[in-house]
Amino acid sequence: MVNYTLKATANTTHVGGFSPELEPALVIASGDRIQVETYTGYYLYNQAPEGFLTPEFIELCRRLSPERIVGPGPHLLTGPIYIENAQPGDILEIQLESIYPRLNVGFNAIRTGWGALPQRFSQPKLRFINSILPET
Repeated sequence: MVNYTLKATANTTHVGGFSPELEPALVIASGDRIQVETYTGYYLYNQAPEGFLTPEFIELCRRLSPERIVGPGPHLLTGPIYIENAQPGDILEIQLESIYPRLNVGFNAIRTGWGALPQRFSQPKLRFINSILPET
């Protein structure tokens, strides 16, 4: 078993969904462990308060190439991760051992025509939320 860290950079992230066209950001063997870094707010970073931004996140947002926007979704994804010897049709078991926020700021966005209740929330709204997190 090998332990890896996969940092979120302009070369290891993409926006919009999953794509088989992307080269793996990391290749692992079955049983390996990975600490994966990710960010949120790619499309909102230029509106974010200072606490939302790290130098690494700003660089990622500014350097992400258009080829890494692979679908209509808004989410910034780290990966893909290739598992050696995995074949189409295999069942993969992934164990999430812990999840913690990278930043102490989050956001809530209402976008016109999106979400579970688009007819109830027709006006766009963006709110950044600051939280104090315990040290990890």
